[in-house]
Amino acid sequence: MNGIIFNIQNFCIHDGDGIRTCVFLKGCPLRCIWCHNPESLEKTPTLSFNKQKCSSCGRCLAGCSARTTENGMLKINREECMKCGKCTEICLNDANEVIGNEMAASKVLDEVIKDKIFYDTSGGGLTVTGGEPSYQPEFTLELLALAKDAGISIAIETCGIGSREFYEKAVALGT
Repeated sequence: MNGIIFNIQNFCIHDGDGIRTCVFLKGCPLRCIWCHNPESLEKTPTLSFNKQKCSSCGRCLAGCSARTTENGMLKINREECMKCGKCTEICLNDANEVIGNEMAASKVLDEVIKDKIFYDTSGGGLTVTGGEPSYQPEFTLELLALAKDAGISIAIETCGIGSREFYEKAVALGT
């Protein structure tokens, strides 16, 4: 099963007991004004553009049909953007970034398991967060099951908007 991940962060200490690895999923149906991860709201990969890093060199105009200029400023036509990542490759200043990539649950676990010694000695483990873990329910449950089978403590950070069935399955796994 594949999911859309936007970050895997090691050595987290504020997202559950002990030292943890947080897997940040894309997608949340809420639009809370206090959201700590607004880049996670869309369920699909998104293009981030940092104006402060942009030197207006125009290299992205040549490589992307979704780019235009307006009053001397570079603009992105978001309806035309295919999130192909070409603009991230040709930008010399790293002003463009595609946030979110598809990963198999087994590949995510390969990253998480690298720090198992720290989980074992600190009482930590894996925290699936986001975004909203229940927004990718099958992926989240598969990742939790794989981690549990590997002897890793599991937790989810959720707003509680998911289905009752999702939470019952997550609890049955030991979250």
